[in-house]
Amino acid sequence: MQLIFAEVVGPRLRRTVRAFDVQTLTFSTFRATLALAQLITLVTTPYDALMQTLVGSGAGPICDGLRRASTYCIGQSLPEELVTSVMVLILVCVAVGLLPTVMAILHAWVAFSIAASISLPDGGDQVAAVCALLLIGVSVADRRPWALASPRGAASWRRQVALAGLMVMRVQIATIYFNAAIAKLFAPDWVNGTAEFYVLRDPFFGASGPFAPVLEAATTNAAVTVAATWGAVLTELSVGVLILCGPRSRSLAMALCLALHGSIIIAMGLWSFGLIMIGSVGIAAMPYTPHEREQQVWTALRKRAGEKPKRLVGSEAAVR
Repeated sequence: MQLIFAEVVGPRLRRTVRAFDVQTLTFSTFRATLALAQLITLVTTPYDALMQTLVGSGAGPICDGLRRASTYCIGQSLPEELVTSVMVLILVCVAVGLLPTVMAILHAWVAFSIAASISLPDGGDQVAAVCALLLIGVSVADRRPWALASPRGAASWRRQVALAGLMVMRVQIATIYFNAAIAKLFAPDWVNGTAEFYVLRDPFFGASGPFAPVLEAATTNAAVTVAATWGAVLTELSVGVLILCGPRSRSLAMALCLALHGSIIIAMGLWSFGLIMIGSVGIAAMPYTPHEREQQVWTALRKRAGEKPKRLVGSEAAVR
C-alpha cells in the first residue's frame, strides 16, 4: 500500500499537480451529499428542538466567542424562519453545484453555524464543519459555474492549493476513524463484544423501523453480536488506514464506509450523520488524476471482466 506522503514528493508531485482535477461529477456528488445531510437536519428538525434549553447555559443559540459569527447569532433579531431559510438556500445552491468556489465559503459558514450554535450538536455536525472548511481550499480548483458545466482550466496555484486541502482532509478523516476505533477499545462492552446488543436497544438511538425486530432478534445470538461489534471496530480501523494509501486502497475505504454507515442508516435511521461521513470520505477517497481513476478497484474488476479500459486522450494521455 502506498502511503499518502509518497504521492507528494519529487517528479510524482509535479505530475499529480499537472493532472489534478476536481471538476468532476464524482466530486460534485459527494459535496452535494454533505450538503444534503445538513439540509435534512434543518428541514426536519424544528427550530425549538435545535435550540433546546440546557442546564447552565440557557436556550440556544449559543453566541459566545467565535460563535457570534454564526448565522444564528448574526440573525438573532430576525425571524427564525428567515434565518433557517437563508441557510437552506445556501445548502441547496451547494447541492446543485452552483459557483463552487464561492459557495464553498458560504457552506463553511453554515456548517460552522450548525456545529457551534445549536444546543446539542453531534459528531457529524463537527465533522461537517471541519470538512466544509477544508473544502474552501479544495474548491479553489473548481472553476465551473455549476456542477454539470464543462470543466475549465485551473491555474497551477489553484491545483496546488486544492491538492493540499485534499491531503489535509485525508489526514483529518483518518484521525476521526482512528479515534472512533481506539476509543472503543477502552470501553468494556466493545472489548467483550457485547456493545451492539446494547446499542441496538438504546431507547433514543437504537434500532428503529421495520428492521428493528430482525436486528434485535439476530443480536440475541452471541456470535452475531460479537461479529457485529468487532466488525464495526475493524471497519473503522481499516478506513483510517486505507484512506491514507493509494487510489486502490482508498476505493476500498469508500466501499467500507458505505457498508458501515449505510448499515447504521438502515438500522438506526441516523441519516444526517451517515450521509456526512459518506460525503466526507467520498471526497477524501476520490481519484483526482486519470492514472488514479484507472487504479481503482472497480476499474480493475471491469478490466478483468473483459471491458476495454477508457482510452485517454489529449492532455490526459500526455500526463501518463
